[in-house]
Amino acid sequence: MISKKTFDDIQKALVAVGKPRKRREEKNLVFLNFATCAECGYAITGERHIKKSGLRFHYYRCTRKGKEQRCPATTFIRQEKLAAEIKRNAEFVLIPDEWKEKFLAKIETWETETSIEKQQKIDSLKAELALLKTKIDRINKAFTEGAIDIAEFKELKNPMMALKADLEQQIVVLEGSKINRLEPLKKWILEANTAQNDVFSDNWLGMKSFLEKVGSNRLLRAQTVTVSFKKPFDLLAETNVTLRNAPIDFSPNSVWWRRRELNPRPKSTYQPRLHAYSG
Repeated sequence: MISKKTFDDIQKALVAVGKPRKRREEKNLVFLNFATCAECGYAITGERHIKKSGLRFHYYRCTRKGKEQRCPATTFIRQEKLAAEIKRNAEFVLIPDEWKEKFLAKIETWETETSIEKQQKIDSLKAELALLKTKIDRINKAFTEGAIDIAEFKELKNPMMALKADLEQQIVVLEGSKINRLEPLKKWILEANTAQNDVFSDNWLGMKSFLEKVGSNRLLRAQTVTVSFKKPFDLLAETNVTLRNAPIDFSPNSVWWRRRELNPRPKSTYQPRLHAYSG
């Protein structure tokens, strides 16, 4: 049906298609798909250049693929400079070991207080329920002895039965509540603390992945990377900047405990209020 030459050409093409293409990350272009150009909004791409001496350099620049809008950004940024910018941004949203221990100790105190107040609330409801049952028993006894008629019996007992059901339901909910409302806060602290390992070890892929998770609108402008951090990492970045040149202070009036978003004490009927205000 076809010539031998055509058959051989098809086989060569099939072999070529079947070979996996090398990913650009394998060429050490580790920061592809990380940022966009602040001037035009198009993606930042990477290039590898090899000098005649054999030295290899990696650069990043705007793809400038816009047909309707001409991007004014014409400069390149070397990978080493871009790496430094990524590391600088990652450091904004880290919680060092000392801060982590302070935070976890505070959370443990809150958990203990919450557990005590929860049990106090349960005991109070049970006492109120016991008193209510005593009143219901008296009404039942008065009815059986003929001291009150059926109409008076219903008028007195029906509201009490509704209140009894409500108290019993509250007790069931509190006793069965096993969800730790402070767990998301603890998880966030550990995540921000663990990220420092990537910074200390220059794990660029780890830092890149972390910033992609906690930040959006990662923009490159004039060889500077800016990241819009998501909550509560935005407050963490702001606090880190504020405290960068200040002594660490974990007193009750320090900036850490005055930031409501960094101190998301769970709200509940049996949990104490955190006296905080936005710093």
